[in-house]
This record gives sequence, structure tokens and C-alpha cells, in this order.
Amino acid sequence: MGEVHTDVAEVGGIAAAAGARQLVLSHLAPADPPQFPAREWAAAARASARAAGYRGRVTVGHDLMRIPLD
Repeated sequence: MGEVHTDVAEVGGIAAAAGARQLVLSHLAPADPPQFPAREWAAAARASARAAGYRGRVTVGHDLMRIPLD
């Protein structure tokens, strides 16, 4: 079962401590696409996770997205 967090920096720190190779973010809010385009969310999420020490891959998820597991 996954964890629930509200701060990408917090999640990035947890992923770094766990040695995760990929961090997938979902259910981002506020979710107003015209106001916050996906590209902006992705850039902000990556920057926040990196600031927390996470160096792996960051994926911003969306409905019905398929994510291959290595």
C-alpha cells in the first residue's frame, strides 16, 4: 500500500532515503490544467524532488498511464 504525502520535497526525501530509482507522482492538486499545464507541474515536481536529494527518475502520472517496471 502506498503512502500519502502532500509535499513533493517530502516524497523526494523519502524516495532518496529508500534508494528508489523512479518516483511516480499522482493526484496533484490544484488540478486546473489551463492554470497549471502538465509541463509546469513536471518541472516543479522534478526541481522539488531534486532539492530534497532525490536523483532518480521523476514521472508525473496521469489517468490510464502505463509505467513499465524494470
